[in-house]
Amino acid sequence: MKKIFGILTVITILLVSNLNTYAFNITIHFGAPTANGCIGVGICSITGDLFSDMVNAANADMILTKDGKIKLVFNAQSMNAETLAKNFSNNTFKLDADYTTSPEVMQLLKLSSPYTIKKGIYKVTKNATNNTFELML
Repeated sequence: MKKIFGILTVITILLVSNLNTYAFNITIHFGAPTANGCIGVGICSITGDLFSDMVNAANADMILTKDGKIKLVFNAQSMNAETLAKNFSNNTFKLDADYTTSPEVMQLLKLSSPYTIKKGIYKVTKNATNNTFELML
């Protein structure tokens, strides 16, 4: 009985500790937004729709952590070889321009104001087991 109570306590703690973390599936279209469309590298748009076999886009999980940071977990299988090479070479992800979340993403993340991902170069961690690329913003 003590063992069962201990297991239930651990499960309850894990559930309570994750209550303020939000995660959802998204599609990220790569490139910097310009008047001529998405060019260069970075994030052009984020939508709540999921697609497969996309050109210059990827399916990902977007996670808002308890400390207010955004973590992106890209599904490598949703990208073609050219998209992978262009956006994830040298274990980095480059944003040519700032990206501010849309009202749709704000609603999904339960944010009261837009979240801006600053331009720059971000370290990417490849998870070979899950075939994903993880990026903390």
